[in-house]
Amino acid sequence: MTLAKRILIGPHPIIRWTGRLLFLPGLYMLLALVLGIIPAPRGAVADIPTQTFYLATNGVHLDLVLPVAVQDHDLWTDLKRDTGTEYMSFGWGDQAFFVSTPQWTDMTLHTALGAVFLDRPTAMHVRKYRQSQKHWVAVRATEAQYQAILDYVSHSFDTDSGHKQIVPAPSYGPQDTFYSARGNYTLAGTCNTWINTGLKEANLPAAVWTPFDFGVLHWYID
Repeated sequence: MTLAKRILIGPHPIIRWTGRLLFLPGLYMLLALVLGIIPAPRGAVADIPTQTFYLATNGVHLDLVLPVAVQDHDLWTDLKRDTGTEYMSFGWGDQAFFVSTPQWTDMTLHTALGAVFLDRPTAMHVRKYRQSQKHWVAVRATEAQYQAILDYVSHSFDTDSGHKQIVPAPSYGPQDTFYSARGNYTLAGTCNTWINTGLKEANLPAAVWTPFDFGVLHWYID
């Protein structure tokens, strides 16, 4: 076949399909990296920060960690906690993925693909802590910003007659509980996107959009 004919016909179908398959993940990564360094628009903040909460990551997945000293909010209703519990972490995600992967070494391709491409229930993973952890990243907030975070997390629970519903599945341990949550896990709406969206709604530093933990953390790490 002459060079002219090759140019007219184009690359082999296998090469074309391979290129298409590689293009989509590449575009996703590019958008995530670019939008993750662009700050989301924020309104003016006049008040002085008086509240502190935390971001915690296991290297992939982010949690919001909130102190439980102040209990005058609907968020704390129905949550299982013990005497001595000082903090509770909240992580949103695919319910089946949460239950089947207590450790990242437990993750399978089937579980990961199901979380992204299947329309499955989501869950809120809640964990109790008696003291703060060294790896937590502090977030300073005004009273209004902190209340907005509490509202955001509270509204993410899927309630029945106003009550949070425990997922009838094995938890990771005595400190962990899974509750039914609202929303669907997608490539555009990941566990870390959930955190980033909450920060944006609370008028705190956040990215335009990010599916990754580092897209959130870099706003709070000096």
